Amino acid sequence: GGQCSTATMPPLMYGTAWKKERKKILYWLRSMKDSGASTQPASQMFDEGLVKREQIFLQTKYTPIRGQDPKNVPYDQSKGLDEQVQESFKVSLSNLGTSYVDSLVMHSPMSTHSDTMTVWREFEKLHGEGLAKQLGMSNQYDFEGFKALYEDAKVKPSVLQNRFYADSGYDIA
Repeated sequence: GGQCSTATMPPLMYGTAWKKERKKILYWLRSMKDSGASTQPASQMFDEGLVKREQIFLQTKYTPIRGQDPKNVPYDQSKGLDEQVQESFKVSLSNLGTSYVDSLVMHSPMSTHSDTMTVWREFEKLHGEGLAKQLGMSNQYDFEGFKALYEDAKVKPSVLQNRFYADSGYDIA
């Protein structure tokens, strides 16, 4: 059992992580025939009526402290994981100028399955409130770990986002 998402992913997505100087977003509309790119912030595009929010697929991530820039952490790291997720998500919504995201992804599994599930349960709350249409995991290369998440999740992951490049042999076993 368990819920699945209702979000429709576009055929191509472009990540903007680590592009802090520009704070701009490139977007691809859901339909390839209507695809286009913009270098304006998403909130400005919405405000100016250049594009409707529902035409853009927005994804954000919760990144544990070990993956954060220590000078720019979007949450109070002294708080529990549940509060860190909530704070990080609020910052993402504010930065993106939106009231919801199409996809919320955990940057990587936590150091224990229990901690991973603590974060996932917060994701499920956000999903239940309509703030994240689909949930996913990134940088999860351990099949058994992903399987455990899938089995324990009430809202099943819809996204598994892993690097796929020549230096890793394209992840071919």
